Amino acid sequence: MISGIRTAEEDLLHAIEHIDYGEYERALPILSRVVAFAPSNALAYELWVVCHIRLARIDRALELMDAGILRGIAPVRLNIHKSAALRALGRFDEAAEAARLALAAEPASSDGIRALAAVEFARGSGDAAIRIYQEALKRSPDDEDVHFALITLATELERSDLVISSARDYLRRFGRDPEVLSMLGQAYVASSDLRRADRAFRDAAHLDPDDVGHHVNVMVVALLTGKENDFEAYLERLDARNPELAEAAAHQVQLLMSRPTKEE
Repeated sequence: MISGIRTAEEDLLHAIEHIDYGEYERALPILSRVVAFAPSNALAYELWVVCHIRLARIDRALELMDAGILRGIAPVRLNIHKSAALRALGRFDEAAEAARLALAAEPASSDGIRALAAVEFARGSGDAAIRIYQEALKRSPDDEDVHFALITLATELERSDLVISSARDYLRRFGRDPEVLSMLGQAYVASSDLRRADRAFRDAAHLDPDDVGHHVNVMVVALLTGKENDFEAYLERLDARNPELAEAAAHQVQLLMSRPTKEE
């Protein structure tokens, strides 16, 4: 090989490095060159589209996605990107159709299911988005990604009962997960079940001890239940292990507890 001349594979790796650093403008011409020499390279084509989207060149991205889909290049991935782009433009019917086309090509695609649910949520129908996840789980009850997406959506919609039932199901099927436990704890707080909230938050903190948010949750529950001694003891133990983490947690607790309640 002549020195200084890159192969398409080397160019693609170079472009990915730029993308990793958010340098989409620099990655774009490299990917254009890769696609010109290797038009069937699905990864290069998808990243080419992604760069256009990140640079807010949506019309050009849509053109490229339509052209790629017609040529059979990554129809699932490109339709998912197309759905997201159209959703951002408020073209919800078209966005939903793109998501359905992705699912037609790959019915078990978690990304396709999430794309379709995201369209319904964006157009203001949280119930429809929840139904999409629930129907998907009836077909594929062991799809961990869809389980997690349903819990996340229910949390955002403040559907505490659904969060609790879905999180419990998730934990039974897939084992303990700190993010799921945190969402479960928040749902218990909203349901005034502070004992179970404390257990969920403590489990989350045990699994992910470097996440300040989990410790904040444990400490807030201690204050909400009037257990100031437990609060101080927890903070002391945290300080002994990681003083910086303890300081950050104490500061966040102070901010949270000083916020006015909805009643106020």
